[in-house]
Amino acid sequence: WHRRTILPAVAATSAARMGVACSWMPWSAGPHAAVLSERLVLYVECSNSLGQECWLFFNGGGPAMSIPAYCDKHLERVEVAFYPDRFEVFSKKPCLLLKQWSETRRAHRVVVKIDQDDILEFTKISAAVKIQKRFREVRARRRHDAAVVLQNRIARPLFEKRTKAARVLQACVRPWLDERLRVHLLLQTAARAWLYRRKIECPICSDTLPRGFFTYMSTSPATSADLDVTRGRYSECCRSCARRYLQLQLGEGKFVIKCPLTGAAVPEERFAAIVGAQALRKLTDNRNISHQHRFDMVNDGAEGKEFADWCRTHARACPTCHVLIFRYAGCDHMACRCGMHFNWSQAPMISA
Repeated sequence: WHRRTILPAVAATSAARMGVACSWMPWSAGPHAAVLSERLVLYVECSNSLGQECWLFFNGGGPAMSIPAYCDKHLERVEVAFYPDRFEVFSKKPCLLLKQWSETRRAHRVVVKIDQDDILEFTKISAAVKIQKRFREVRARRRHDAAVVLQNRIARPLFEKRTKAARVLQACVRPWLDERLRVHLLLQTAARAWLYRRKIECPICSDTLPRGFFTYMSTSPATSADLDVTRGRYSECCRSCARRYLQLQLGEGKFVIKCPLTGAAVPEERFAAIVGAQALRKLTDNRNISHQHRFDMVNDGAEGKEFADWCRTHARACPTCHVLIFRYAGCDHMACRCGMHFNWSQAPMISA
């Protein structure tokens, strides 16, 4: 009920107030087009003595029509929904109001005349706009120049004074900082000397040695608190035990050497620091000795079909060195001589 009665009245009132916003736009019929369906015709006679095109507005809406430059009695037909009662004429460039008037009577013909008085008024307004624009530019430039002068006269000297004061303060504080650093270095040296002379029991050989004879093989934490005898950053043992352990693992041909304290793999840099670069080259040679060629030959059937069928049923290959392994009893966990630990069910198989 509200939509059927209120909306048509509101639409009619709004149209009567605003007139036609853009009369040249196509008329689109809406659900309440019956109120505004009747289109009226308004004839506009224009005379323009101004050297540019102008716009004609109805009732404060959008431009209803365009008035050509230097025209005399130019007649144009405009369709409107309601007869307008207020008219405005604007110039295009710049967009300035030239004249406006109101008419109470409903006339089918409107005469728009832009004479010399309007041209004089347009000239005055254009000159005022140019003066205002020029004034704004000059004011902006003066403000910028004043800001630069303020920065050079006040801000920059203040910054230089603060910088000079900071340098003076730094020169006064630097001797105190140097003395404090010297005291810290002396305390650090004394603490290191005390730690170096402190006797600790090795968790491997149980010998009591000074702290300086200990080293670490990996950077991982110890598996047990009893093994972390140094309570330092890493789990450590004496150098002789670490050297003998790594040499023994290297002699057995292990590819992956793990720390006995942490269970983590020993990095190459720690291996070279403990046993030397020559031992590291031997470890690299052991890793390059791989059984991948033998595994590929069996996989291709180069060593006989019967042997390949037997390996496919009863053997697996190590994921690291690819040596063939035969399991006759035990659990699923396997430990290869290269140091790799893996599960029997997940190991590579012969696919020939």
